[in-house]
Amino acid sequence: MHTKKVKHKEMLVAPPISSKLKSGHVVLHQGQDVGEHVTEGKEEIIYIIAGKAIITVDDEVEKIESGTMIYIPHGKKHNIKNEDEETLQYIYVVSPL
Repeated sequence: MHTKKVKHKEMLVAPPISSKLKSGHVVLHQGQDVGEHVTEGKEEIIYIIAGKAIITVDDEVEKIESGTMIYIPHGKKHNIKNEDEETLQYIYVVSPL
């Protein structure tokens, strides 16, 4: 078992603690984004803990808010941006196929 008190912008679990998945906690302030990227050969789940965001997956754009879960298949270009005054917080989990 591995337990950890979560702090802002921190990796939650990754190798060598886990064998195939990586997870983290992200905090974005108004105007910040994670940057467009592709998780090749990996699937990703994002769960919004607090705030609102704009998520772009390939050419799809959607407004999301706390309590929302997003599944991103492998090979999809994506980005998350906080365009709201409230701080955005989310957890991501990435795992190989």
